[in-house]
Amino acid sequence: PGGGAAVWFGEEAGALAGGTVMVVRRMRTDLDRWDRLDTLGKDRVIGRRIADGAPLTGEAEGDPVDLEAREGTGLPVIPANAHVRRVIEAGETILRRSYNYDEGPGPTGTPDAGLIFIAYQADIGQFIAVQERLAEGDLLNDYAVPIGSAVFVLPPGCDEDGWIGQGVFA
Repeated sequence: PGGGAAVWFGEEAGALAGGTVMVVRRMRTDLDRWDRLDTLGKDRVIGRRIADGAPLTGEAEGDPVDLEAREGTGLPVIPANAHVRRVIEAGETILRRSYNYDEGPGPTGTPDAGLIFIAYQADIGQFIAVQERLAEGDLLNDYAVPIGSAVFVLPPGCDEDGWIGQGVFA
């Protein structure tokens, strides 16, 4: 599987070798406030173009993020507190994916909507290092707040005739 040693437990994990740590985090977004930002403002908060996911220093979503690129004024193209910069500068590799959620109006009448964020890593310390870096000054913190998290240890897959967790419970 992709991700290598940064995502999957190695042989030293014994029966869990090939497994991973999964973090699931629910992030509520202040949509009213977020929607008041213009497109360029949103792009600068994230460090990527909202329209296509490309880094502000690239043309396509898969292009590398160039943290050294400068505007004509000498300022960084990707702001110092942009989400993508903060994550990269944490220096950790995780495999992640986000999914939108929308529960409609919450108890106060404001929308209960945001992201369900899922991250996979071989060591929970990787996730914690990224979160600490984000907590220090990620622009996205002004719009999204974690409202729930859970951590799971996932055993490796199994052979066609086996079952998940077989090596752990054998």
